[in-house]
Amino acid sequence: MRSGSGPFFSFLFPVILLLVLGSIYGNPDAGSYYLPGLIAAFIMTNGVIGLTNVGSELRRNGTLRRLSATPLTKLEWLLGNVLSQIVLAFALAAVMLTLGVAFYNASALINAYSVVALLLDAILFSGVGMSVAGLVKDPEVASGLGNVIAFPMMLLSGIFWPISSMPSYLQTVAKALPLTYFADGLRNSMVSADFSAAFADLVVVAVFAVVLIMLGARFTLWKES
Repeated sequence: MRSGSGPFFSFLFPVILLLVLGSIYGNPDAGSYYLPGLIAAFIMTNGVIGLTNVGSELRRNGTLRRLSATPLTKLEWLLGNVLSQIVLAFALAAVMLTLGVAFYNASALINAYSVVALLLDAILFSGVGMSVAGLVKDPEVASGLGNVIAFPMMLLSGIFWPISSMPSYLQTVAKALPLTYFADGLRNSMVSADFSAAFADLVVVAVFAVVLIMLGARFTLWKES
């Protein structure tokens, strides 16, 4: 909230996109398709771009080095970042769901599958953001790399159009992206109530989350030097 652009890109921009797409297509089915996808996409961008920018800037200005001399542990620092993304994810989902249901009659169910999906993906994309911030010293380069990761993933993961409509080679790429399984998991749990498919998506997301948060922990430097 202290950042002038933070609230815009974290909340207002996804709301604007939802309102634009909902106004263009104007029916409950379209709203139900875009609503879970946009929630997934912007939870991803908040983790990848947001944590990349914050982490790399704190590394450059020496804040992380100074924190390492305090009683704060590396684990506590990592958990703080992850918990902040979890809170942001649930807040964003609440805002988007309220608008989608109120204005476009979107069909969306809140259940254990969707809650677990939101939790896992906040962890997953926190790992991506911390990994990039840890690997790249220059904040400008890190910010550019975060965008290079986030926006192609958003376009290729079935957020704005079905993956089945893309060329076969791009469908292969899409199946390797974690955002694909997050968006599908939210649609399967929130919209179609296909809980067996949602469970399969959650398993894939959980594997990605474990791997990427471990990488984020590995690449986060926590020493005085």
